[in-house]
Amino acid sequence: MKGQDFIDIAARWVAEKECGEPTLRSAVSRAYYGAFHCAQALFQEIGVPEPVSRENKHTFVQLALMNSGNPKAAKAGSLLGSLHEQRKIADYEMGVEHNGGRATAAVAEAYRIRQLLETCTESDHARMKTMILNWKTLARK
Repeated sequence: MKGQDFIDIAARWVAEKECGEPTLRSAVSRAYYGAFHCAQALFQEIGVPEPVSRENKHTFVQLALMNSGNPKAAKAGSLLGSLHEQRKIADYEMGVEHNGGRATAAVAEAYRIRQLLETCTESDHARMKTMILNWKTLARK
């Protein structure tokens, strides 16, 4: 299973003509987690260790991308942060109505994040890893 699978299922749910608000909220959530797992897969590929604390994993992934020294990865990190906020609203803010527009935008954002991450080439990986590990060291101080 890959992050892309979550994004694809979210896109299918949003495309259903008769889906209700619970499905749309779930689509936002799956879109976020799909993009998040795409970023984690990139980190595994380039050798960036995950943080130990589960609480900080989401913020770590966003900030690490933004501090990777790669403009496209940095943009992906920023978009992931925005999508994370949308996911929290979808999952926890029952008073905020979710319609097809919100869910469609979340899916599009997840595809954009994945696309940005895929443009990070192997030649970018070593520098990204170094930049992320340096940022991680400085962030601890």
